[in-house]
Amino acid sequence: MPDDVLDTPNEVLALARTNETEIRQRELLRLRLAYHWAILHPATTQTGTQGPDGAILTLLEKPDSLGGDGTPAVAAFTHETLAAALDLTPAAAAGLIGDALDLHHRLPILLKRVEALQVPTWQARRVAVQTRHLPLDGARWVDTQLATRTDGAIGPLITDRLVAHAAANLDPQTTQSEEEQAQASWGLEVSHPAPTDYTGTSHLTISGDTPTLKDFHTLVATLAHHLHQSGDTSPLGVRKITAIRIITHLAAGVLTGHRPHDQAGQADLATMATMATVATLAGLHPEDLERLSKAVTRHGSKIKLIVHLDSDDLEIATTPDGGTETALATGRIERLGAATIARLRAWVGHTAVQILPVLNMARRDAVDSHDPPTWMRELVILRDQTCIFPRCSIDARTCDLDHPVPYKPLEEGGPPGQTHPENLAPLCRRHHRAKTAGTWRYHAMPEGYHAHGPHNTHYLRTPRGSKRI
Repeated sequence: MPDDVLDTPNEVLALARTNETEIRQRELLRLRLAYHWAILHPATTQTGTQGPDGAILTLLEKPDSLGGDGTPAVAAFTHETLAAALDLTPAAAAGLIGDALDLHHRLPILLKRVEALQVPTWQARRVAVQTRHLPLDGARWVDTQLATRTDGAIGPLITDRLVAHAAANLDPQTTQSEEEQAQASWGLEVSHPAPTDYTGTSHLTISGDTPTLKDFHTLVATLAHHLHQSGDTSPLGVRKITAIRIITHLAAGVLTGHRPHDQAGQADLATMATMATVATLAGLHPEDLERLSKAVTRHGSKIKLIVHLDSDDLEIATTPDGGTETALATGRIERLGAATIARLRAWVGHTAVQILPVLNMARRDAVDSHDPPTWMRELVILRDQTCIFPRCSIDARTCDLDHPVPYKPLEEGGPPGQTHPENLAPLCRRHHRAKTAGTWRYHAMPEGYHAHGPHNTHYLRTPRGSKRI
């Protein structure tokens, strides 16, 4: 279409939608052709791969099973011919055939959405790759979970969480084994550049227990912030290194018997001398270091990991011989992934734990203040999970809570009880600003949120996703 024909934004949007439909149709045809090519070349003992009797010829070191568990193997060198016809590399053609096989045999619900042009082929293929290592039951479970979304949103973040959950629940022994292997790799290592490249900077690599590392990073960041308040104008990264220097020297003082403070918070003469030395090494005034050391003492363990698990998994069962055992169940850690109950128990044993109360998700109490109480914010976060802007996947815990019906202060004539769960919705900062600017608007509906933007754009957003209406 000539450029001069596209005179209005609506014409551009209409053509963009038409073009997207045509692209999905062509990509779907390519996927279908790849699948039929595989079906026309089944694996047999004559074609050099595993046949119905289980025999494998020596033509290949292993069968060409391009898809995951539950997909049929194909004849040797099948994808090379297709690659030549499509001007693809053999590896790319093998991936195309494997994805087609997985979608047909392991992800049939997702395939139907691709065929209905609801999901682009490239997104479906990415899910096929993400789930390929799962057993057939695991892939089918992920397929069913994705089907509950109304918008076809199957991005890496969504699918990765489902894949990790499926892997942990279907094979908890493997998950526990992987946790133990990962723990064996914990360590700390300092590396230095080559002498010809050395500029006084080295590198520290550390891996370890998640709560411990988060706790340490929080402490470093806290001290870096205090340094800034004390007048240190260095970049944040430099202040974090200074904070580590302070921590190490204060810890050395503790180990040598020169504790920063006694139980009453007072420093003795020996400690004051140690503090003066540390202050000199850290480039700080002794009074500033005194205040920072108190911050170290007050800090404690303040990390926050939110875990979702079934209470039944915490119960300890009695074995026939009188011993105790727990099931190899798994929980889900928000923003991180799955973890075995054994790993969670280990964290509970060494970290301060706060048990959050069970929320009544049907609760509809209202308050007069603009800011909601803690329980109400938690309810909205658990209900909506992400920013409610169409297709936005920003975690609700990092979002602002916006009032769909704008809040009006009581002193300005606003009615009481304006803040309640049905009049709160999570919006990330960017989309909160878009709403404030009037570029996008939305209102709550029984099934979700109706968002409407420029050029007559309308979406329905629910906890299962977004769809254009």
